Amino acid sequence: MRSLLAVMAFGLAVAAHGESRVVFGSFESAWYAERQATAVADALDIVTEVVSFDAGGLLRHRVVGPVLPEAEARALRDVAVRRDWPGAWLLHGVPAAVAAAPPPRESSVDRPTPDVPVAEPAGPAEDAGPADLAGRGLTLRSAADLTEAIVVPRYADRDLDVVLDGVLDEAVWAETPGYDGMRVIQPDTLVEPRYRTVVRYLYTERGLYVGAWMEQPPETLLARLSSRDEHINRDNFGITLDTSGEGLYGFWFTINLGGTVMDGKVEPERQFTVEWDGPWESATAELSDGWSAEVFLPWSMLSMPAVTDDREMGIWVDRQVAHIDERWSWPALPFTAARFLSAFGRLKVPGVAPRQELSLFPYASATFDQVGNDEEANVGLDVFWRPSTAFQVTGAVNPDFGAVESDDVVINLTARETFFPEKRLFFLEGSEIFTTTARGQITSFSNNQGNAQSTGARRTAVSFVRPPTMVLNTRRIGGKALVDIPDGVRVPGYEQSKPSDLLGAIKATGQAGPLRYGALTAIEDDPELLGQKDGRDFVVEGDGRNFGVLRGLLESTGDGRRSIGYIGTILDHPLRQAMVHGIDGHLLSGGGKLKADIQLLNSDIDDAVEGEAQGYGF
Repeated sequence: MRSLLAVMAFGLAVAAHGESRVVFGSFESAWYAERQATAVADALDIVTEVVSFDAGGLLRHRVVGPVLPEAEARALRDVAVRRDWPGAWLLHGVPAAVAAAPPPRESSVDRPTPDVPVAEPAGPAEDAGPADLAGRGLTLRSAADLTEAIVVPRYADRDLDVVLDGVLDEAVWAETPGYDGMRVIQPDTLVEPRYRTVVRYLYTERGLYVGAWMEQPPETLLARLSSRDEHINRDNFGITLDTSGEGLYGFWFTINLGGTVMDGKVEPERQFTVEWDGPWESATAELSDGWSAEVFLPWSMLSMPAVTDDREMGIWVDRQVAHIDERWSWPALPFTAARFLSAFGRLKVPGVAPRQELSLFPYASATFDQVGNDEEANVGLDVFWRPSTAFQVTGAVNPDFGAVESDDVVINLTARETFFPEKRLFFLEGSEIFTTTARGQITSFSNNQGNAQSTGARRTAVSFVRPPTMVLNTRRIGGKALVDIPDGVRVPGYEQSKPSDLLGAIKATGQAGPLRYGALTAIEDDPELLGQKDGRDFVVEGDGRNFGVLRGLLESTGDGRRSIGYIGTILDHPLRQAMVHGIDGHLLSGGGKLKADIQLLNSDIDDAVEGEAQGYGF
């Protein structure tokens, strides 16, 4: 081991022949610098020093190694790169310190709020090997630095060997810049958090890779197992992408410590839904100094407008720290703020143009009704086709919806209709275009399923979910049949309430410049209900319903958001014909202080029993 005196004497002896020092990072906070210096000294068995210097009138603190000849300094730099500091670089000459750095504090909990580390150029790393990336040697971004987009490095998919195990031990992560700068948003104090969160991005022609290292004492880590999309208090890391690039729509993804996931879609400004489930991959790992996560988001599952130049997306990353019940994010956008989706940071991913995607989901099923002594066999097919980034067609032939998640048991003692959210994949894909008002969303982080309730570990359940204000309720497609039961025929309630079979359905959604559009049609099979007449079995036959929906939304963004849309729905059946027309308008001011959602509705119903009726709504 080299002593401090020996290193100083050697440095003075070689000063005349050119002296260099290895720099392990520069910081605004002296506390962070001292902490970095201690970690480097312990790991590399060298003497380190914190040198304060003037950077354009601002005081900065640089962690440097001993004064060495340039050849020895380069050798030390290479060792550091192969170990834990891929951002280490050479400093030729020894700058004079302008002030002494204060000593590190003993507790990170009680320390004064530090500043955020600033970006530092990284030296070459020719022989860089895998690193555990324990948050050291970072390129960090200030929380206020939102004007400059993060340029994500691109790799050929064949050259990228990332194993999604939650551990950032591949060499490519060591070569990728890391970004921090989170602030506490819940509670919305906007102070700097007590632990670091370092996020790294890279992408290929297939999708976006995100690696995150979360500093945290290991004894405080909290993982809780749950079903998908369950919001409970536990350690997690989330990514929200504004794939429109203009604050019009996006996708959010959250991975919880332990591996369970949550995902969904988001619309302006803070309307979250959890009904959408995407085919993305992720993993987490517990470490000696916190935990880490790896996420892969395929481009093919994301709706994106066609672009002629480099693609730019909005991004928001957040982290839940369960043991102190805090949420942090970059950019710092608390849920009490006026803007959200339109205030994201920027992410540049040049050349992203997802290729045509075609997915087929065939099925075969057989059922035997022991009570009715009836057998039935079915085959069907679901088709998902995305010919371009801005257009998607989904179709279903004799679809089977028996494989979807069952509904919750609901005890409804009110006069209101029980509302069940859509869970069928065909209807969920691209459904956000058919939402006409913010009141049509049924889920959000703070207002789960439309009802105020706690979101912690002891969350209280609700027994009845009030229906939202929405024009299109796809759960009525394929619902209980509309049949005129003849006099003298008794049909049991369970037979009348069974769902109708769908012969087929097709939906198209897309975007052309500022216009987003969607169309949906579905055809039900003719129902047959088993009843009794004069003590004998009697089959009541009826007609299936035909459904049609048309939607268009013209949007403009820039200084705020302005949009106007139209939606029309039609139900065609011999016993009931119904048509609804709606005009909706949306306004969001540039600062987010003014927000308006307006909708005008007209309905025209011709019912065989109740007669004709006209309705208007505002």
